[in-house]
Amino acid sequence: MPKIVRITLLKALFGIWASCFLGGLQAAQTNSAWFARSWRTENGLPDNNVAGVLQTEEGYLWVATHNGLARFDGVRFQQFLLPLPSGRSQPVIRATMLDRDERLWMAIEGGLVVCQSQTATNIYTLDSGLPNFRPINIVQGGDGAIWVGYVNGSACRISDGQVKRFTAHEGLPGVGQCWLASDLKGQIWFAKSGRIGVFRGGEFQTLETFAENSVRIARAGSGGVWVCAGRRLLKYEEGQSPVTAGEIDFEQSGTEVTAMLEDKYGLLWVGTSVSGLFQYNGKGIGKADTSHGDILCLAEDREGNLWAGTGGGGLNRLRPRVIELQGRESGLPVDAVRSVCVDTKGILWAVAQNGELLRKSGDSWKSVSESEGWSGSKATCVTSDGRGGVWIGTYREGLGHLREGVLTTLRRRDGLGGDIVRSLMLDSSDTLWIGLETSTRVQSLKNGVFKTFQQPPASRAVRGIAEDAAHNVWLGTLSGYLLRVQGDILVDETPRTLKSMRPIRNLSATPDGSLWIAYAGAGVGRIKDGKFFAFGPEQGIRDTQICAITDDDSGRLWIAGDHDVFRVGLEDFESVAAGHSRTVKSVVYGRDEALQNLQVNYGYSPSTTHSHDGRLFMTTQNGLAIVHPDRIRTNTIPPPVIIESALIDGQPGVLKVAEGLRLLPDHRKIEFSYTALSFIAPEDVRFQYRLEGWDDKWVDSGTIRGATYSRLPAGNYTFRVKACNADGVWSEREAVMALVVQPFFWQRWWFRVLVIVFFTSTIVIVVRVVSFRRLRSKLNILEKKTALQNDRARIARDLHDDLGASLTHIALLSELAQKAMDEPNQAQGHIDQIFRTARTAVRSLDEIVWVVNPRNDTLDRFAAYLCSYVPDYLKA
Repeated sequence: MPKIVRITLLKALFGIWASCFLGGLQAAQTNSAWFARSWRTENGLPDNNVAGVLQTEEGYLWVATHNGLARFDGVRFQQFLLPLPSGRSQPVIRATMLDRDERLWMAIEGGLVVCQSQTATNIYTLDSGLPNFRPINIVQGGDGAIWVGYVNGSACRISDGQVKRFTAHEGLPGVGQCWLASDLKGQIWFAKSGRIGVFRGGEFQTLETFAENSVRIARAGSGGVWVCAGRRLLKYEEGQSPVTAGEIDFEQSGTEVTAMLEDKYGLLWVGTSVSGLFQYNGKGIGKADTSHGDILCLAEDREGNLWAGTGGGGLNRLRPRVIELQGRESGLPVDAVRSVCVDTKGILWAVAQNGELLRKSGDSWKSVSESEGWSGSKATCVTSDGRGGVWIGTYREGLGHLREGVLTTLRRRDGLGGDIVRSLMLDSSDTLWIGLETSTRVQSLKNGVFKTFQQPPASRAVRGIAEDAAHNVWLGTLSGYLLRVQGDILVDETPRTLKSMRPIRNLSATPDGSLWIAYAGAGVGRIKDGKFFAFGPEQGIRDTQICAITDDDSGRLWIAGDHDVFRVGLEDFESVAAGHSRTVKSVVYGRDEALQNLQVNYGYSPSTTHSHDGRLFMTTQNGLAIVHPDRIRTNTIPPPVIIESALIDGQPGVLKVAEGLRLLPDHRKIEFSYTALSFIAPEDVRFQYRLEGWDDKWVDSGTIRGATYSRLPAGNYTFRVKACNADGVWSEREAVMALVVQPFFWQRWWFRVLVIVFFTSTIVIVVRVVSFRRLRSKLNILEKKTALQNDRARIARDLHDDLGASLTHIALLSELAQKAMDEPNQAQGHIDQIFRTARTAVRSLDEIVWVVNPRNDTLDRFAAYLCSYVPDYLKA
């Protein structure tokens, strides 16, 4: 960890970002190695006096304030009320602790100690033996007992529900506050009235006495305790002499140490009453900026964030500052910078937006004056000459070369193609490449000789120049042309890139042979091994308006857009280009580091550079951004995901463990609210969710912490959520909630059975009725056929009985007449009888035909027939 230099605490604040997404960023001095982001009451914190910060096993931060207790997930605060004895107002919490059983202990103003667990709340009061004094701190011993130190110098031990108070009679002599600490072995230490010691044999024993009356202690990670005696910081182990680590330079008189903590990186943090926060890194003691000078408590979460509760400035989170923005408050004489370079001596040069030439000598910036050789011309860009000097492009004053106070100017008469220079680059062969304002040519300069290259028509000014690993020189222009130098000509490589040309703002090359293109409106382009690949938002790039691209020494690409600066690993780009991954992991900087506007300048080159110690420099509209790659702490901890609530038609749903969430069939919508407990860039945590039984695949919700479904059909579902932190690490376990949508009564099984039975019965009845009708129809037809057959039979009988008898009679008479031929009279008698019989047979046949004929089936025909028949019948 680099040595931290003390800086003056910035009194004036940049302001609080009002939206929850910005989380109340607290602006501190931007050249500090540590930055503090703060949350206040306007961000949901119950009170700006924060006395305790704890992280539970599930991942939430519990924040104790003078106005109650709140739970924090990195974005939202949720306040909780404590079950206090009747008549007690909202508690003023003074100290907190999480014991080994995950129980939350709170020492409260007015003689209260509350132990809160998931199943029960235990309250200790004055009646339990607690003193009515302000508690200082609370710790747990190796035997599980809870110790509370008080401002009056006494201490209380809580074990097995019993409270025992310790005073001077038990080894706590003198006056003043009693500070307690628990070392690695669980042994209880005390600090009071210039003495430090341990609890042993039922009493406190003094081990060391200091000249200073004000003494504070904290656990040391290597054993023993840290001691702050007045201004002195010491390390003490029992049986050894104290070892002095340094002296804290308190800025204000009356400063007292209020909190001490050694983090997992071995850094010791010391909070004070009015002088803010200090840090000891093993080499020296430095200052870390916070939103307020009164530090009430210190804590560390599992991701390595340091949390400081302040007395009026809210909750602060401190992290190493990866990007430092140097502006006027840091000594930079201008607000905006448009070109920067480092010469071979390690001196940093810059060109301001107003054309002023700047140089950093030691830790301070200054304008290069005429006494140092500079003409005072309006500069546009600057780059190293490789020999301790710099080349300087100007506006209408040609090209300048400054080395050891001697200025040489090259203009049109010397062969320069124009008086306005926009871009400069010195390649590996010490050839200087010059991009001019004119859109017709670009030049190179070597050994005092200019060479001119003609640009394609309408290609406009060269904005970016880069040399790749194969020593090819590339040019990017304002109108989107990508040109490659080949011999004495420029080869147009634009057709190999985007289908639709976009302006090129910057070019950069990396040691892996890639050429990187910063497009305006099209993201990042890469040419490697002759192949072009475009990376946009679909591939995880956080901005389409790219201003600058540069790499560090650890295989990371730093990309500056119009809104943020973000980094991506080169292996991520390779994986996406090869089709092994869909997106790259973009880690955003700026918003979470209290840098409200980190827009990098473009249009002049070089706009980025590397220092000899590995730092990166980027020109911005608010100063010079310095990237410290060595300060990066990659967050490898998967974020826990929690489903916080489910609203059914705007009302909280009742979650049953065995059955899950149950919805009525007439619900309109269900809204899930979930969160991920990551406190490093919490607004950049990304989520995916899926409702099994409804969604075919995972839904990417980005940073939105909620999902809504409307009118789900009846059935069983499972809602799942997962998240990844700002470094792209996904949660190991998904948050799961079972969901049951109850059916309408007509969708229930018994109703369906009834419907099936009803329809089956109906079908059976219908079939039966139809069958019976068909059967009756067949029977009627058969009856009609039978009646017809009977009529036919009757007719046949009538014909047979009547006509048959008459014909038989005629046949017999004819035979008799034939035999009586010899007797004429007898034969004549037989013939007469044959005639009468024949007439009778004909009349009978007419009667049968008349009866059979349906036309006679009327009353008139029947009456006529009856009238003709009766006389004949009654004639005799």
